[in-house]
Amino acid sequence: MSAPLDAERFDAIGGVAAGAAHHLNNVLMVVLGNIQLALMHGMEAPAAARLRSADRAAQDAADVVRSLTSFCHTQPFPSVSVVDLNQAVDEALELTAPRWQEAQARGIPLVLRVEHEGVLPVAGDAAALRQVLINLLSNAIEAMPGGGTLTVRTWQDEDAVRCSVSDTGVGMSQDLRRRALEPFVTTKGPRTRGLGLAVAHGIVTRHGGTLVLDSEEGLGTSVVISLTPPQRDL
Repeated sequence: MSAPLDAERFDAIGGVAAGAAHHLNNVLMVVLGNIQLALMHGMEAPAAARLRSADRAAQDAADVVRSLTSFCHTQPFPSVSVVDLNQAVDEALELTAPRWQEAQARGIPLVLRVEHEGVLPVAGDAAALRQVLINLLSNAIEAMPGGGTLTVRTWQDEDAVRCSVSDTGVGMSQDLRRRALEPFVTTKGPRTRGLGLAVAHGIVTRHGGTLVLDSEEGLGTSVVISLTPPQRDL
């Protein structure tokens, strides 16, 4: 049931994404610059309100471009440090806490379980790995609209340091599972971008690690990331 994205397909999609991101970024800089200049000159309230709305939409588009950039980079990060994966998990949980606490406040029975085993630190970029975990946690929460259990576990074995984020939510069909790590694939409706898993996969790949998705419709989803401990000279 696992769904890794093969290297050739990932490189092909990443190349297309990189080209699109480059051109879109140039266009958006022109759009945003002209909107800001127009607002500085002053205008009647209705027109200004429309321009501010356009500015927000363009900013959202810029966020998508930034996510695409994170997805399409396949080279390792230029500099890495020693990252405590357990600490990164705790920080990601703290940052996403308002989402599951708000669900609990509305009466949705969400249960959070955290299982930290003694793990070695990993070599990586702390902010980027935190983004991966936030994306996975957010996806898990959204996959359980009627409640369920979210389990985050860290451990290590002979090959790598690992972290899994599992939910007991709606799960994925076989077709969706095969495509889940591609950009813009989503089951959450038109308001979502479908970039969370793709971006997470791209970041983990840049760290020289792997991200494996295991899901079954109606039975939930589990994502396991595997990373390498740092070399002694880091």
